[in-house]
Amino acid sequence: QKISKSRSSITNHLRLLKLPAPVQAGVKQGAISMGHARALVSAGDEATQVELEKRGYRVLVKAPRNEIKSMVMAIELLFKENPNLAR
Repeated sequence: QKISKSRSSITNHLRLLKLPAPVQAGVKQGAISMGHARALVSAGDEATQVELEKRGYRVLVKAPRNEIKSMVMAIELLFKENPNLAR
């Protein structure tokens, strides 16, 4: 049966289902775009994804993809080394 959505669109929507509920709620409420949320899928564990969404990860998404990954890794390391930042 044919659907009026592209294969990549369907794949991207399915990818968003891997995100934690608070991030999905942000997408539904329009607080974060689907593109930004899609970038969070590869941001690590659920706690990191939620924290990055809260802290305005949208700014990082404007950078090239390879830079985003290195930024995410740096932020994760920062949170691990300084647990008080996550509060």
